[in-house]
Amino acid sequence: MKLDKVKEFENIKKELNEYKKIYNDLITKRNNEYYEYAKEDFKNFFTEKGFKINVYQEEPEVVYGDTKIKMSKVISEDNYLNLHLLFNIKNLINEYNNEYEVLLGRLNNPFPIKMQDNNKYIKSAIVITEDILDVEIKNETRKLEEAKQESKSFNDIEWGYSFKLTNERISDQKCEYKTFREVLENIFK
Repeated sequence: MKLDKVKEFENIKKELNEYKKIYNDLITKRNNEYYEYAKEDFKNFFTEKGFKINVYQEEPEVVYGDTKIKMSKVISEDNYLNLHLLFNIKNLINEYNNEYEVLLGRLNNPFPIKMQDNNKYIKSAIVITEDILDVEIKNETRKLEEAKQESKSFNDIEWGYSFKLTNERISDQKCEYKTFREVLENIFK
């Protein structure tokens, strides 16, 4: 095995991880912005409907009589390309609980597309042949180019929301709502 190939492979992996970090930083910033937009839409929507904002809660909660509706941000350990921010909306009416998941992703894109962990390689006593290493270099180079393109075009992406009941299983769901308010209008028709 040529050590130059091993070094090339490791350098490509290192650069790919750097671009993943850049992309994840962009996602974190975007998530924080959209979380603030969503909180404002949530408060404004329900205030217009006659609900009171419970100012004693960290996350937005509105109250009308004994009914409480709460929005909470869910932190997910999974890394998805098209699923970046997840909210739960709980509608608590006399012990009755409807819970919705609201998802932020690319507008009109199906999701989730799971981002594969690129660091799961066989690292044991097995000797990696040059042919396998060539294939891995090719795969990592392709992933690196995709990561560069994702980071470069990030600000051009249109974002949107989708929602479903928490226990619903939907495989072809798309983020079709441009604002969080549109989601609320469809949930609370």
